[in-house]
Amino acid sequence: MKKITKILSATLLLSTSLVLVGPKYTQALSGNEGTYFYYAPAASPVYKSKSYGAWEVESKTMHGPQKMIVSEKVKTNWSVTGAGEISRGSIKGSLEGFFGKDKTITVNSEKYIPKGKKGTFKTRIVYKNYTQKYNQWFTTDGHRSKTGKTKTIKIKKKYNVEGKISITK
Repeated sequence: MKKITKILSATLLLSTSLVLVGPKYTQALSGNEGTYFYYAPAASPVYKSKSYGAWEVESKTMHGPQKMIVSEKVKTNWSVTGAGEISRGSIKGSLEGFFGKDKTITVNSEKYIPKGKKGTFKTRIVYKNYTQKYNQWFTTDGHRSKTGKTKTIKIKKKYNVEGKISITK
């Protein structure tokens, strides 16, 4: 009796499985699946140059004559923001992402301040500039291929913080 039950259970399980994967229950690609364009990096970013932010006055000032020595901790946010968009007919979808972290950098500077002058500590951000090439891809019915179009974007990445002491009257 147990043997017959096992055989019937196996037969029932096999026939149910075949019915669920038969042509009636599977869906073939109709040709109306999503078609979209997107960009993907073609290579690593290429370093171009350094650039600098504006000098910002910090809270440290001194009057001469004396040597001004500053060791200032500067807190800054290092971030990358990106956005992408996919469109199909009159429907558009977009995604925006932000990655960031706070970082504290110690900036040291020293300078002699003459009599009758004032020393002011200033900082500025140093950026590294890159270019990044992207290839455009076309996807339809699960297949993707390059379109031959490219985009080059500029990336400005925070690299460091510089400090100096300016002397004024």
